[in-house]
Amino acid sequence: MTTVPTTAHGKTHTSHLPLSFLAAIFWVNLLAFLNFSPVFVAMVQLGKALDAPDALTLQLPTALYAAIACAAPATPFLLLRLGARQLLICAMIGLSATTVLASLCQTFWQLAIVLFLHGVFVAPISPATQATVKERLNQHDLGVGMAVWGAGNCAGGLIGTLLAGVMITAFGWRSLFLIPLPMVLAVLKSSETVRPKCDVASLMFAPLTILLLVVTASMGPSL
Repeated sequence: MTTVPTTAHGKTHTSHLPLSFLAAIFWVNLLAFLNFSPVFVAMVQLGKALDAPDALTLQLPTALYAAIACAAPATPFLLLRLGARQLLICAMIGLSATTVLASLCQTFWQLAIVLFLHGVFVAPISPATQATVKERLNQHDLGVGMAVWGAGNCAGGLIGTLLAGVMITAFGWRSLFLIPLPMVLAVLKSSETVRPKCDVASLMFAPLTILLLVVTASMGPSL
């Protein structure tokens, strides 16, 4: 834990930033988006490799979006039931399992189903880590925590996109889903259970918005 002198309202006080906790938040979010982003980069190559029509290739990212739309509203209830740490452990194990299954798929629809399952495990990670940051950090340090949280998302998307282009060119499309496996499974050290209040409006409108994106994406060339 690092001590950082800060100033607020003309008074100097000490703020304690739990660096190991912030590193875990960054790492977990990075892994989630590292799993997620390569599909968007490589969906054309995936479709061709599995002899799928061009119009169907759009269904691969659609499967991920649809899974998130279905699973994300359950996150507050899963947090209440399991706690943030246990939920993230289950999600990371599920991500590892579905990445291996995706690399073994033989047909387009097998891959689409596995990616849907993959999206189910991706869905709770970002809101669970966000809730944990809000719970663990005081009001003064919350801005730093949320910056680290967002940086993990962006870093995972950037690294996943770059690695996807290299891996699929050098080793073929199956290697695409093995990108996260060499990395060490990140687990939050805190055993505290986060119990956020359920935001009914968010639970209703967030999945509806994602579903609208899913429908739009699935229309593809007909637009």
